Amino acid sequence: MAVYALRIVKPEWIDNVFGEGVYYGSVRRVFRYGDTILFFSKVEGVGDALIGYGVVESFHRRRDLPEDMASRFSEHPWGWLIKLSSLARLSEPIPWGRLVELGVIPRKAVGRYLHGYRLKDSEVEALDRICKI
Repeated sequence: MAVYALRIVKPEWIDNVFGEGVYYGSVRRVFRYGDTILFFSKVEGVGDALIGYGVVESFHRRRDLPEDMASRFSEHPWGWLIKLSSLARLSEPIPWGRLVELGVIPRKAVGRYLHGYRLKDSEVEALDRICKI
């Protein structure tokens, strides 16, 4: 199973992800059952921070969905959705800079380069040392 980082840009999308357990995206990746997704977002006074995580239950391309589901969020150019289980929202977001210091995320994985980033085994081990995911 792989661990990926995805960004949530708008505050209302955070509520959608953690409330409905669905993430709509367009980054060129194929997620598989059991993959772990780390969610990052801008946090006031902190900047980018790890805000939660979930496990991929299923992955669906937009073109393969029924029209009533595919038309949802039609104003956004999403190409797929993932349904998530075991969702957890962190009570205290972990700043991106702190994750870099601890070897969880490389310094180059910032902003758009963070979105879709697949963590290496050593980075997952470093993450496990600071929080059990």
